[in-house]
Amino acid sequence: MKQSSQKSSDGAADTRRTLFELQAEMCRTMAHPVRLEIIEVLKDGERSGTELVEALDLPKANVSQHLGVLRDAGLVVIRRQGVQIFAKLGLPEIVEACMLVRR
Repeated sequence: MKQSSQKSSDGAADTRRTLFELQAEMCRTMAHPVRLEIIEVLKDGERSGTELVEALDLPKANVSQHLGVLRDAGLVVIRRQGVQIFAKLGLPEIVEACMLVRR
């Protein structure tokens, strides 16, 4: 009987560990000032790649690289329209988390 209790407990520990690992990965993704700036710009809605480059005053390649990291983490959603890309927040709640850290 004790074994099934132990397995249940191990399953809960594994789930908690997985959640902490996901949280740590999210924090690593956010651990760059340019990515935080991108989130700040996108908080008001979708922006084109050109608008992001202008708002951030950074080279297109640099913005693209950071957008890729945010996209891979699910924080940003990218869509293409012809040759233009558009980005929006994939997890709008991240804005709240950023604001809490700023306080």
